Amino acid sequence: LDLGSNNFSGTIPTLFGQLQNVRHLILWKNKLTGTIPREIGSMASLEMFQVVYNYLTGEMPSEVCGIVPVPLSKLSADCEGGENAIVVCGCCSYCATGYD
Repeated sequence: LDLGSNNFSGTIPTLFGQLQNVRHLILWKNKLTGTIPREIGSMASLEMFQVVYNYLTGEMPSEVCGIVPVPLSKLSADCEGGENAIVVCGCCSYCATGYD
């Protein structure tokens, strides 16, 4: 489900967690705010989750980092920058610096 580069704003809907057959959730390059909902971790078929280049904050939920049975092959967020990271993500396979 590629919803990238659409200028979407607001928060990521928790209802995404009910999408059990979605393998790729791509939300990059929007204007999303708030935190990443833990319900994303309920997406049993999810293999790729990309939320870079948004205005999200907080920590990547442990439910997302621990998706089973197969860990995410690509998990990206605006987590570059060490202590100044926008999103804290110890399990991301790619980190960006976000928008200026």
